[in-house]
This record gives sequence, C-alpha cells and structure tokens, in this order.
Amino acid sequence: MRRLLPVIISLLSLSPVLSGGQIAYPRDQSIQIIEDPRIDSLVKRYAYYNESTPAIEGYRIQIFFDAGHTSMQNAYKVMEIFEARYPGEHAYISFREPYYRIRVGDFRTRIEAEGFRQKIMPEYPNAFIIKDNINPPPVP
Repeated sequence: MRRLLPVIISLLSLSPVLSGGQIAYPRDQSIQIIEDPRIDSLVKRYAYYNESTPAIEGYRIQIFFDAGHTSMQNAYKVMEIFEARYPGEHAYISFREPYYRIRVGDFRTRIEAEGFRQKIMPEYPNAFIIKDNINPPPVP
C-alpha cells in the first residue's frame, strides 16, 4: 500500500491532463509557438515522400507463378486473358528471379480480397491471397 500511495497521488494530480481537461487562458492574451525551422523541412519531406510513393498496405490475389524459358510469355498471356474477363480489375506482373508472377486487384481488406477470390475460383483454382502494397482505390 505504501508503494501504491505515491502513484495514486501523482495520478490524481495529473487527472485534469489525463481526462482531457483544458487550461484556461485569458482571452486578451495570445499564445506564441516557437518551433525549430527544421520541423517544416521534415513535414515537407514527409509530404513529398507520401506523394511519390502512393502505395498502401493491402491485399492482392496471386493467380500465376511460373519459372522457365517460356514463363514470361505465359505470364503475359494469362494477364491478357484475365484483363479481358475482368475489365474493372488491374493485373500486375512481377519478376523475382527465376519466377514470373501475376497478382490482381487492389483490396484494402482481406474480406474484399476473399470475395473476389471466390468469384474467380472457377477460372483460377490455385489463386491465393497475399499481403502486398497496393495502389489506393479511388474514394467514391
């Protein structure tokens, strides 16, 4: 109990801060904020980075994975067929030696990705959901 008493007293003294209490300032006075000029530089750098890398974390569905001397042609053929069947969805081809793979969609949640995967299962029975950086879908 002796160890707990100082903690309780300090919490009670901080209760206006912890409860979101406000400090009253006279209305005729103004508040001056003094900040390091490097903060503006960091904010601008952060904004530039976000504009140059618009990807966010989300999910895609991998529908193709192949290696070999004809894998690139096969990948482009699968991508072309997919885009013809599902014109609203985007397909992305990537190469990580020695594999070509095709991932489709830009889904924010796994539930959205699962719904689309169920839709394409007859054509792509081996399709699976993968966590990936996606292009953010347009906001309606």
